[in-house]
Amino acid sequence: MHQIPLWCRNLLGAMGPKLRDSFLGEKRQQRPRLVALIHTSEKSRHVTSLLAEQLSFLGESVGLVSDHDATLATESARSASLMDASGRLLTAHQFRELVGSWAEVDRVFVDITFQTAESRIGDLMSACDAAYCFCTPSSIDSVADRIEMLVAKTPALQEKVSFVHILDRDQQVAPLSTEITE
Repeated sequence: MHQIPLWCRNLLGAMGPKLRDSFLGEKRQQRPRLVALIHTSEKSRHVTSLLAEQLSFLGESVGLVSDHDATLATESARSASLMDASGRLLTAHQFRELVGSWAEVDRVFVDITFQTAESRIGDLMSACDAAYCFCTPSSIDSVADRIEMLVAKTPALQEKVSFVHILDRDQQVAPLSTEITE
């Protein structure tokens, strides 16, 4: 074996991952299927459409559930409004039933404003695999406080929630937010 180092390296390179998987188990990170995009400003609304279009381009089938008509106009495999016929937000049961019926969709984006979802934000985040809060500098403190209260009640939410700072044109770096660093 020492006489053929390239062959030995290739053999170990091919066997290494298989041995690791057999001893430690497969270590595949699962992609979130149901992703909440929570906006505190209209400035970030276009991100949902961009994400859906990019994932569709890459071959994923994408579903959109939104409280915003312009987002629902984005080309996707499925789309539905978060509002019922009377203009009220869908209940948690109705939401789960709707998304559960979309088995053929690889990923579902729930696009909603924080103001619309505030009363049921805990239910929404619990139903989703991941949640991204798009915050402006003026809204980050109030949103972080609300999310912190929800995490205190339901610690599992801490792993699901991420904050995205929306910077003004004159800002290059997001301000330090001590409320969300933990």
